[in-house]
Amino acid sequence: MDMNLRVLQQPVTVLKGIGSKTGKLFEKCGITTIEELLRYYPKGYDIFEPPISLAEVQDGMHCALCCTLVVEPSIGFYSGKTVMRLKGTDGSGQITLSYFNAPYLKKVLQAGEQKVFRGVVKKKGNTLSMDQPKFYTTKEYLLLQNSMQPNYSLVKGLSNHTIQKAMKEAFLEFPSDQDLLPEKIRKEEGFVSLFLALHDIHFPKDRDSYL
Repeated sequence: MDMNLRVLQQPVTVLKGIGSKTGKLFEKCGITTIEELLRYYPKGYDIFEPPISLAEVQDGMHCALCCTLVVEPSIGFYSGKTVMRLKGTDGSGQITLSYFNAPYLKKVLQAGEQKVFRGVVKKKGNTLSMDQPKFYTTKEYLLLQNSMQPNYSLVKGLSNHTIQKAMKEAFLEFPSDQDLLPEKIRKEEGFVSLFLALHDIHFPKDRDSYL
């Protein structure tokens, strides 16, 4: 291996945000070095499609909805859980959004605000609902829209977000100007660099770059 690529043999714990405790969780996934992290391929991708209107949704559909909250959140109790419910609309319909054991969100999600809610819709007759949807500002979602976010196999205590952050740190350590194959051969054969090949697997810009 090229001397400049030996940096990939460093322990994963040299990466920012990975201490010994988190390092042990990565080890359970078979990851001890930066190279092993980069070779830990996604099991699939979360594709952030453009928001659709409430009038278009079907029961069981996983989608994004851009809604304005029309009333202040109400908090109640159900089966020993705190339940916060909100009403949202986009002009074509109305939906009930429910969050469990998260009363602190009452300060974050307030009437009059517009957010993008993403999750699975339940439809019974003309009534729409969504439980525990992730939410984003319109600006945040616009930056994510049409992107493919990697999903990894996890172990208890290790989140997908933590792996994504570690992967981004790993690419900062990767000597992108170095490769196992000489540049001349790569150009003649039409091969991309190892850096680009791995980056497009973990963070494809779109379906075309992944394929």
